[in-house]
Amino acid sequence: MMSPVGNFRIRTYSPRMNMCEHTDSNMVTITFELPGLKRDDVAIDLLHNQLTISGESTIDQRSQGEGRYSCREIPYGKFHRCLTVPLGTRPEDLKARMEDGLLTLTYPKDPPDVKPHRIPIA
Repeated sequence: MMSPVGNFRIRTYSPRMNMCEHTDSNMVTITFELPGLKRDDVAIDLLHNQLTISGESTIDQRSQGEGRYSCREIPYGKFHRCLTVPLGTRPEDLKARMEDGLLTLTYPKDPPDVKPHRIPIA
């Protein structure tokens, strides 16, 4: 998606991902393609049962030098990807690892039962 801002365009994209549900361990593993990024370039947020992966990748100016691109397929700019995780998933249930441009998230497919909190009546 691109939107004009003055003479510039803001580019946003959704990184590609693979999702695997492991029936033997009741876990879900999601792997996102984030080439050239480090863990400090990526944010992972959980609000209720909405998981958001976001960040920004920049163009490598060194590869361009004085020339002009004749083909540029590598995405850059701001990115985000939103996923719904099971209700009751807590931040401590999520495990994240960044290695070789791949962000891997793992969480339980069925989180522990959420027990109601009894409210005393005054």
